[in-house]
Amino acid sequence: SLFLALAGVAEIAMSLPVAYCIYRVIFGFEYFQGLNAMTLYIVCAIGADDIFVFVDAWKQARYHKGVCRDVTTRMSWTYRRAAGAMLITSLTTTAAFIATASSPLAQVKSFGVFSALVIIVDYLFVISWFPSMVVFYHNRLENKASCCAKLCCRSPKPFSCKPIDDRETTTGIAHAAAEDESAVEKRPLEKFLGGPFATLVIDNRRRIFGVFFVLAILAIIGATSVGPATKPDQDL
Repeated sequence: SLFLALAGVAEIAMSLPVAYCIYRVIFGFEYFQGLNAMTLYIVCAIGADDIFVFVDAWKQARYHKGVCRDVTTRMSWTYRRAAGAMLITSLTTTAAFIATASSPLAQVKSFGVFSALVIIVDYLFVISWFPSMVVFYHNRLENKASCCAKLCCRSPKPFSCKPIDDRETTTGIAHAAAEDESAVEKRPLEKFLGGPFATLVIDNRRRIFGVFFVLAILAIIGATSVGPATKPDQDL
């Protein structure tokens, strides 16, 4: 959906000035250098990932009977499923940036604090602003001709922002399928991840854990052996 894509981009863009306001006005930090501009690329990646998680959970709600009774029940199920997953990834990323606040370099310290604030604000927007946009799209724009189709392609189907009949929305279609006891067709990727891939991971969970545990130990040993340079680097 172009509408949801633009709503997601707006959500990511809004997190930067809001975080800067918190950084400068609330915390009173005055030091702000060009390195902080790199936060834009970080929040674009994390914000896009959060949007994907939320939209995917919204789509997966169609496959669970009883969830699509109405848009309120569907959004409640989606919110509980997606908000927790996004919170974990946002907290771990925020903790990593906050850890850089211990750096003696002012540029790195400022970058870490500002980036942490941006990630927190982005999470707050993705659990407030973006769900409201999803509901608006579901109730008024879903299964309708777009403005571009109406203006550019001269689509015969009229465009309006009036609420859509519940039976024409994805929630209504999924609810009707559940009442008829007919399953909604899953996407190929969901069939793979929920079938062969899930079975592979569950059957080999101990082996997978062992492999990553050994890799983590090796990484820790390698990190502890890092020391300061004993001689200047030679140019090529």
